This record gives sequence, C-alpha cells and structure tokens, in this order.
Amino acid sequence: MRRWFPGAIVLVLTALAVFVGVSMSRGRHADVARFARERPHYEALIAQIPAVAGEPRLLQWPWTERGAAIGAQVFQTLVYDESDELAGEPPHLTAAWHARSRGSLAQTALALDQPRDDDSVAVRPMGGHFYLLTETLQ
Repeated sequence: MRRWFPGAIVLVLTALAVFVGVSMSRGRHADVARFARERPHYEALIAQIPAVAGEPRLLQWPWTERGAAIGAQVFQTLVYDESDELAGEPPHLTAAWHARSRGSLAQTALALDQPRDDDSVAVRPMGGHFYLLTETLQ
C-alpha cells in the first residue's frame, strides 16, 4: 500500500498543475482568438477614419469589463495606436500621444505614467498597432 502512495501524490499534483495552468491561460487564449476573429471589423473601421494633419491615429474600443462590488474590477480596452508608443517597456507616452487621446485614455495614461500600488495597467501587443490594455482596480 505504501509503494503506490508517492506515485499517486505525484499524479494528483501533476494533474492539479496542468488544470491550474490551463485555467490561467484560457482567458489569454480567448482574447487572442476573439481578436483574430474580429480584427477585420476593426481594420474596416480604422480605414474609414482619416489621419488628422498627418498625425498617427489613436482609437479605442471597450473589450471586456468584469468584477463585482467586492474585489478587483478588471477593464480591458482594445487600442489602435499608429505611433506604437504603447509598445515600450514601460510605455513612454509623449505629449502628442496625450493630445491625440483627447482625454479618452487619460486615466489609463495616468496609470501608465504614474503606477499605483493597488491598481495596475498591463499592455499586451496584439499585432499591427493593436494593443489590449488591461486595467485592474482594487
């Protein structure tokens, strides 16, 4: 009876690790799959909006919102940033970028420029000037 016990523990822990890993990556893969499916729609919208005075376009669309009254709230925004200023690690947003945001991304820009301990903003490149911003508010 004691011979199989360590093997059973290893099997259970391996299964648990795989389950946790798959659960954690599921949301990330879902975002990538959704973007791949909806990208042509966003590209068509972008094609209809001319650049103003030769400035790079900066557009945004709400992506997801989840959370409750108790605990963290998570907001995701899909951003098209022709300047690719969001691509830096960490992003370095110029005054011109802030002006193009017209205040629509002001809170996000502030969180990127001056991170707070209890809130966070993550920037994930999605390809072709697209970025997925994930804001977690505690």
